[in-house]
Amino acid sequence: MNKTFPLRLGIALGMLSASVIVSQLVLMQILAIVQWHHFAYMVISIAMLGFGAAGTTIALFKTKLLRHTDTLLPVLAIAAGMSLELTLRLTNSEILAFDLYHLFIDTSQFWKLAASLIIYFLPFYFAALVIGLFFTTWVSQIGKLYFANLFGSGVGGLLALLVLSMMLPWNALSFCALFAMVSGLFMIRNFQPGFTFVLSAIVIFAFLLSWIWPYNIQPSQYKSLSKTMNLPDAEIIYQEPGIYGLNQVVTSPVLRYAPGIGLSYDGEIPVKPAVFTNGEFTGVLSKNWKRTPHPANYTTFALPFELGNTDTVLVLNGGTGYFAAHALRQGSQHVDVTEPNSKLVNLMQTVLADISDSLYNHDKVHLHTIEARTFLASSQGKYDLVILPVMDAFGGTSGLYAMQENYSLTVEGFNQMWQRLNQTGSITLSCWLDYPVRMPLKIATTLMEMLKQQSIADPEKHIAVIKSWGTVTFVVSKSPFSEQQVNTVRSFCDSLFFDPVLLPGITDEERNRYNAFGDVSFFTMIDDIISGIKDYDDYAFYISPATDNQPYFNQFIRFMSLPVLSDLYNQQSLPFLELGYLIVFVTLLQVTLLALLFIIVPLFRLRTVTGGKLPTLLYFAALGLGYMFIEIILIQRFILYFGTPVIAASLVIGIMMIASGVGSYVTSVLQLNRRTLLIVLALVIICGVLLFAGLNPLLRASSGHATYIKIIITVLVIALPAFFMGMPFPLGLKSVSIHRNDLVPWAWGINGCLSVIASPLAILIAVEAGFTWVMVVAVLVYSLAFLVSGKLLLKQPI
Repeated sequence: MNKTFPLRLGIALGMLSASVIVSQLVLMQILAIVQWHHFAYMVISIAMLGFGAAGTTIALFKTKLLRHTDTLLPVLAIAAGMSLELTLRLTNSEILAFDLYHLFIDTSQFWKLAASLIIYFLPFYFAALVIGLFFTTWVSQIGKLYFANLFGSGVGGLLALLVLSMMLPWNALSFCALFAMVSGLFMIRNFQPGFTFVLSAIVIFAFLLSWIWPYNIQPSQYKSLSKTMNLPDAEIIYQEPGIYGLNQVVTSPVLRYAPGIGLSYDGEIPVKPAVFTNGEFTGVLSKNWKRTPHPANYTTFALPFELGNTDTVLVLNGGTGYFAAHALRQGSQHVDVTEPNSKLVNLMQTVLADISDSLYNHDKVHLHTIEARTFLASSQGKYDLVILPVMDAFGGTSGLYAMQENYSLTVEGFNQMWQRLNQTGSITLSCWLDYPVRMPLKIATTLMEMLKQQSIADPEKHIAVIKSWGTVTFVVSKSPFSEQQVNTVRSFCDSLFFDPVLLPGITDEERNRYNAFGDVSFFTMIDDIISGIKDYDDYAFYISPATDNQPYFNQFIRFMSLPVLSDLYNQQSLPFLELGYLIVFVTLLQVTLLALLFIIVPLFRLRTVTGGKLPTLLYFAALGLGYMFIEIILIQRFILYFGTPVIAASLVIGIMMIASGVGSYVTSVLQLNRRTLLIVLALVIICGVLLFAGLNPLLRASSGHATYIKIIITVLVIALPAFFMGMPFPLGLKSVSIHRNDLVPWAWGINGCLSVIASPLAILIAVEAGFTWVMVVAVLVYSLAFLVSGKLLLKQPI
């Protein structure tokens, strides 16, 4: 069915497409606040599920839907906006709200999670129905329509950065909903006063809904913010949105912070306001950070200041300045602080300056609002001490950061820190002592790999490790520790009741003198790591060094070790050790089942002619998997480049959508034949190989440049492959519609199904084997599409 395609509808299609992408990124931010980081992958999969299910619906009811296109387009667009407006209200209701911590001990949580997935699915489904009806009604202009769709999506990816920096996330979601509904009003073709009035009234009502029915966002009770709000008279006194997340300041008359303080301290621990970003603890504000004595001087964190000169200090990911203040108290004369959250830095310098004694306005503190690795790559300074923040939280986070990238704690990251040290400089980092022991062991293996790459012959002479009742602090020196420094460590431990864990000449008796730790295998393991014995390869947990290829520092469970761990820990305990890793498995399982239920199973109602089905399905499955794998890889690589998932996702999605849209538009003027399709797929494969070989070196070489230069490089790197990646789908779909029209629904459905599965699957492959293998798989599946299209897809030239 073909009609004249008005420009106004093209604009409306672009608006709706933009709202779809913005809402995805906003939902990622909201779910990071309400739950945790892992749901970013779920949002992408659910959005793709909506598109796949919409394609199946159109295939099943094509004739009926096309008969009412003029009515359905505005109604469905407004339904998409209205359902988006309702998502948070429904999923945060008492009946449907689920809790990750209870997921593996309360079976009802699985059903609540499934219900939430379906609720999040609906707005994308309605929007995708609109887009699918556009494609079906004006199929002869598929290239132009695909361009409008992808160009709007690309603009939406870039618009998300502006929206998230200016609005509270739930208000941003309402903005997306309104944007989608306004696009529906633009889609009204044959003006009918009554119909137009009703739709306009619905849009106005939805606009007023935020005031009529305010959002009641309830973060998980186990989020740091939720636990803090349980303190007496706890109150959020200030909040401000930003690209890096929602910053909130909390006060309570009993809110005190003294991590890992030693048993020798008998002074007062002052009350301090705390800052949270996306519901997770960022740091405290120290009104009297200059006070003496200060509790921080009685922690294991003070060790590096006892070992030598610390005039010049670099604090990475400085947060609210706890370690910067500590350095100033210890007499440091120049303190560089990197903190990529520019909104937080601005708050510290203005609104919160009075309750932090203007720490970030101090003349000895020099702020750099960029990601730590970017600063290390661009800086030429040398430091006596490099400080990293305390890792994990007291009591652990049940592995909830297992799937969160941390490029500061990779071998490559430590190598960059090493290059910034003076000859007698050192690196220090601390963590909570977990059980079963994982975190300190992985720090040790990563540091050892770094020292090996730096050709350090006797690494045991360069590492000192001490522990308190709850924290472990590492100090890695560029020069071997002198005998005087070794004695200083011992004296420091004796005076504050700490225990040395690693030290030249250490004895077993020293290690458990003041803070007894029952599992002495910890000491054996760490000795083996430092001596170069790789028995940790057989350890039940994954403690191999973190690298840029596998930057999941907090991921400790391996798929192959699950049976062993199940024997060691009961079924209810295991998820709490690595909940984040298992959540991605659950997400993959549920979205796969939903994809089969909503996309593939209904297609069996359609009759198809025998023959030709397998190559068609393989071709479109390969496109769905390959495109999403490359998108996920690019997002992950550019997280390191720009320092935050939101900026990386917005830029990658935006550029890919625009460039793919342009590629799709170009297909409308290409001659459709086997040769054209083979050339296009060959170019996609070549681009994939170039990304595989050259992306990491290029990003490393340019990571220290100014932001605007990095954005230009990003556009150039992403746009060319995305341009060619936008061509195979419309070319293939048009070819199938001509030669085997009965297979068009299957082509659409299998592409959508694999796109749904691709996001969590890519992450699991990255965790187990590294990003390199994700890119290898992407190139291989595009090669499969090349082979299938060249031999079987097109029966004859056109």
